[in-house]
Amino acid sequence: MRYIYRPLMLSVMVLMLVILATSCDRRNIPVVLDQEPVPVSSERYITSIVATPDTIYADNNITYSHIKVQVKDGEGFGVPSQIVSFKTDLGRVLTNVPTDSTGVATTTFWDDGDEGQATITAVVRKYSEEDETVVISEAVETINVQILPVPAIESITLKAPSFSKVTQTHSITATVKNELGQSVPNNTLVTFDCIMGSFWTDAGGGEAGAELGNSTVVKTINGIAKVTYKASNLITDDENVETITASIGAVRKSQNVTITAGDPAALTLQTFVIDNGVPNETDTSALESDDEIRLSAKLTDIHGNVCSGKRVKFGTNLGTFINTQQQININTQADGYAHTRLIPGLLAGAATITASANGDTLQAETVFTITSSMIYSIGFTQESSIKLWVANTGGESSAILRVKLRDINGNLVDTQQPVWFEMVGAVPAGANLNNQPPNAPVMVMSTGGEAQISVNAGTESGVLAIKASHTRESDNVEIFAIKTNIIIQGGPAASITPFIGRQNSGQDMGGGVWRVVAGASVFDIYGNPVIDGTTVHFELINNMTNCTIDAAGLVGNVSVDDDSLAGTAYTVITYSGIYTNEMITVKASTGSAGNPNGIFGVANLKLPLNEPHLEIIPNPLHINFGLEGPPVWKYVSVYCTVTDGQGQKIGKQPIHITTTLGNVVLIGSSQPNLTPELDESIYAPPVNDPIYPWIINTVSMFNPGPDANPNLIDYHGMAKSRVKYHRDMCPPPDQPGVAGENSGNIIATLLGYDVSATTTIGLRRYWYDPVPF
Repeated sequence: MRYIYRPLMLSVMVLMLVILATSCDRRNIPVVLDQEPVPVSSERYITSIVATPDTIYADNNITYSHIKVQVKDGEGFGVPSQIVSFKTDLGRVLTNVPTDSTGVATTTFWDDGDEGQATITAVVRKYSEEDETVVISEAVETINVQILPVPAIESITLKAPSFSKVTQTHSITATVKNELGQSVPNNTLVTFDCIMGSFWTDAGGGEAGAELGNSTVVKTINGIAKVTYKASNLITDDENVETITASIGAVRKSQNVTITAGDPAALTLQTFVIDNGVPNETDTSALESDDEIRLSAKLTDIHGNVCSGKRVKFGTNLGTFINTQQQININTQADGYAHTRLIPGLLAGAATITASANGDTLQAETVFTITSSMIYSIGFTQESSIKLWVANTGGESSAILRVKLRDINGNLVDTQQPVWFEMVGAVPAGANLNNQPPNAPVMVMSTGGEAQISVNAGTESGVLAIKASHTRESDNVEIFAIKTNIIIQGGPAASITPFIGRQNSGQDMGGGVWRVVAGASVFDIYGNPVIDGTTVHFELINNMTNCTIDAAGLVGNVSVDDDSLAGTAYTVITYSGIYTNEMITVKASTGSAGNPNGIFGVANLKLPLNEPHLEIIPNPLHINFGLEGPPVWKYVSVYCTVTDGQGQKIGKQPIHITTTLGNVVLIGSSQPNLTPELDESIYAPPVNDPIYPWIINTVSMFNPGPDANPNLIDYHGMAKSRVKYHRDMCPPPDQPGVAGENSGNIIATLLGYDVSATTTIGLRRYWYDPVPF
């Protein structure tokens, strides 16, 4: 126990307190009577009383002081929720303040307009729980606070940024000193003002903060008033200057803040032509013009404020900039614009102008056209020949001719200019330009550096020459070009000639049947091929070979061999290989507007041989002679057979016979020692050539008429030749029993084909004469 009381001492103290209270406070207070000893926990003591600050000013509650009282019980513990009564003899104070959980009660003391020393009294009473009018413990303490006259404000020191970006936040402080050089008391009110921005309750100016407007009042702490300033998102002042002011009464302090735009967020690009000092926004200028071409790029931030002092990179693919390069860097001016000049030089055309900024994250592009108006050359765009068809024949009878107009540098003159077209030299009948009379020039206006006209065919084929010209106004010089390779071709059909495919061109259809390409060439009166699509009809006249022909054909169609040829209509003929080398008559006809009976052609065509094979057999294979006796000459018959790729025997096929020994003789001629039965008439002339015995022909059962001759069926496709050998072609024997020997080759070759066959004939000459065998 911290304190020990005796009943007598307690009674004396209670009595003294009653006397003291009665003498100091004239209000009626509860009477403290003798009672039983007070429990220690019910005792009340004020262990400390503090005034912060201990000096205030008579400034009508601008400055104030906090009076803090510590209340404890008899055990030394802070008493919570204990009512502390405060009173003062000067100024004002908040009374009846409860203590907090630690036993501390805090009140506020302020002036009432009077100056002097104020005494603040704190009273703590503990009442009996049985009788609330009985005080069982009481404590009283006092403290003095000086109320001084308010010293005048001497100075305000304002700390604010000199530069700020839009929407950027800054901490603004105002340090206030009075005339005594002291910091003003806490809670001194400082007024902050701005023009374009606003003040906020927190540094971020975000969701946690509240906007205070462009004027606010802030209390000082330790002589400093602090507030958050947020720059406006729009720069409204021409000089981009914001003024922030801190004031107390008549004392003011201002700070100018230069507001700059935020990071670049938008880039625009414009093109101008400066005419007599006046800029005109346009995207076109003439190459011959001396006017300046100006490029202007504007940079703005996300709020539309112009960004100055930022680099803009310009580029072009035509001409150069003032640095003679196709790329240049220019900084934006105070108005956010960067300007440069485009110099086209000697080139006309469409210049693609680009601008980029902010590390190339912002880009803009436009096209500026450099035109040229003085013509120095005219040239046709079509260098190759142009082919037209005679009018009304079904083909394209007109074409568009184009010329390009260029200046001295080869640029297209894209301003409208008159160009005259006319046909020069001999003009095929009916040909014209733009359906105008052929003897008069036709004028057209150019567009985009080109002029065009329609050239139309008439009723006659031939060659057209077209002249395009322009007379330059500046010096009256005629600029012209002539195109001479315009051909009008393919008039109405005037002739038609059938044909058949070459040898070895047939397709094996099986069963001894071949299919071969055939067709007809169709020309007009000038020998030009007629237009594709012209219909051709095919037919066989007096068909003796039982072959067939595809009747329908079109000029320009594709053959079974995937071939196509101007003026040619293809068809196919199908025939049995046994009719190879036989003649057929083909008629091809087509309609013609100029001939009501149509045009037709007839041709005798030979059915071609396909994949030929030649076989040669001699009889006898060898010849025996005696030493000196007769006969002096002996003969070998040579039998040849010709077949096609399917084994069909081929008649009327010429064969050439050659030998390395002996002589080829004519069948049917009178030869010594030749019996008549060996001279078979079937192989005699005219089958073989009577003048050239080494040329023989295979027998045809169809010769000479259309019907097969049964007497010739066995010989169809066969030919016979004869070779004679003289005894002296073989050397005599050296002795009896050993013959002298020699040999020679007989070679048969198909004329017109790379097909041959060879056989060898042996000669023997014996000692005996005559030869017994």
